[in-house]
Amino acid sequence: VVNQLEKSLNSIREATIARQIQEQFQTSGKQTLQETQEYTLEVLVIPSFEMSFKAMFEKVNSIFQKVIAEHTIVAQQQFESLL
Repeated sequence: VVNQLEKSLNSIREATIARQIQEQFQTSGKQTLQETQEYTLEVLVIPSFEMSFKAMFEKVNSIFQKVIAEHTIVAQQQFESLL
């Protein structure tokens, strides 16, 4: 009876320890995953987005400046032709 009780207690203890290890692993795994996601956003995604957005803005600005300059020349030529 005592031997059977010891086996039963050992079995319960092993199951409890296994469950605790699993819960601890899931918690630390989840935390590691979140930290990795934050790091990836901060180090890779955000700087890449900023560089892409900057390049796009510079391109749009360049085209805008070109169109304004061309429009100014045409407007000036039209104005001079009226004189």
